[in-house]
Amino acid sequence: MSELTMSLEFGASGLGGRRIALTPGVTAALRLQDAAEVLGFSLASARPCAAPEQLAMVRDALEPLLDPWSQTARLFLCRYFDWVQRTVETHKRAVGERLAMHGNVLWTGDVIYSALFPLPRPRFGKRGSAQFAFWTGRQILGVYIGEPDIAPHLEPVVPVFIPRAALADGSAFAAALPIELSDFWSAPVLPRGPLGTRLPLSPDQPFTQA
Repeated sequence: MSELTMSLEFGASGLGGRRIALTPGVTAALRLQDAAEVLGFSLASARPCAAPEQLAMVRDALEPLLDPWSQTARLFLCRYFDWVQRTVETHKRAVGERLAMHGNVLWTGDVIYSALFPLPRPRFGKRGSAQFAFWTGRQILGVYIGEPDIAPHLEPVVPVFIPRAALADGSAFAAALPIELSDFWSAPVLPRGPLGTRLPLSPDQPFTQA
C-alpha cells in the first residue's frame, strides 16, 4: 500500500462496517454510480429500473449504516438525495447540451449518478470521526452537522460544517454545501447507473477504480 493511501472505515463498527483504500490522485472520486462496489450490492439479483428507483435503492441501502440514534444524520441523507435531484433539474439544459454528443445513449436524469457518494459514520483512525464523508479523488470531506466547540484537526480530512438549521430548509442546505459537492452536474464524467457492471466488494476488500 502506498504511503499516501488512506484506509477509511465507514458504517457500523466491527463486522457491520466496511473499509476502502483511497489514494489521492489515483482513486477516482466516489460517486453514486459506484454504489454497487462501495456497498457490495448483489448484481446478480439486480434488475433494470429507472433512475429514481435506483437512487432510492442506494438511499435505502445507506440507511442501516447510519447512527441509529441520529435523526440529523437521516435528515441530512434525505436532504442530500433530494438536493441532487433538484440540482440536475435546475441545470438540465446545460446538462443536456453536454450529453448531446452521445446521442440517445445518456439521459439528462442520469447525471444524478455523478453526485459524490455519502459515506455514513466514517472513522479516520486516530483522527476521529464525522457524520458523513465524501471522497473527491484528492481529499476526504468530513461532514459535521452543527457547530462543534472546537474545530477538529483532521488533516488530510477537510471539515465541512453544516448548520442544523440548514437541514430544515432546502435552499439553506444547498448554500451550505462546498463547491466540491455542488458542481457534480458539470463533472467531465459519463454517468452510469449505480447497479453498474463491475463486481461488488467483500466487506474488507479495498475499493479501486480505474
